[in-house]
Amino acid sequence: REGIEAMKQLWTEEEAEYEGDLIRITRSWQWPKPVQKPHPPILVAGSGPNILKRVVAMGDGWMPVLTPQWDDSLEGKVVDLGKLPEMVAETRRLEAEAGKPKTTITAMGLPPTPEFVDKLMENGVERMVLGLPHDDRDQGLETLHAYGQQIAQYAG
Repeated sequence: REGIEAMKQLWTEEEAEYEGDLIRITRSWQWPKPVQKPHPPILVAGSGPNILKRVVAMGDGWMPVLTPQWDDSLEGKVVDLGKLPEMVAETRRLEAEAGKPKTTITAMGLPPTPEFVDKLMENGVERMVLGLPHDDRDQGLETLHAYGQQIAQYAG
């Protein structure tokens, strides 16, 4: 929380100061200022029992790492794809209570297959972050090309 509050001060004030329990910034200047106004969107990643409260209280978006194959050892680390509908509904309820605008949802952890993309779209997920292999350039380009072909059916 303090990190987000401190960054917002640096992004929006000519001279910023911040004092919290963990972070203290004396009179400081940060340039260049972000192009987005009043600041870049704050995307809160995570899972766990209080993540949606934190997302609505501090963020503009939620970035869950989703998994289609659940195991109890994943609790608090990733989000079960099967629980996404109820979590989105809870997010919308918390937004309404707080009088906040709709939180964007950016999914990570799933390949862009029709099965997963359709499920994400049904639940109001607006974006996907896709991982690429980074050890081998050719493999990375091949994967990127395959992603492009998979995503092309949703363009337009």
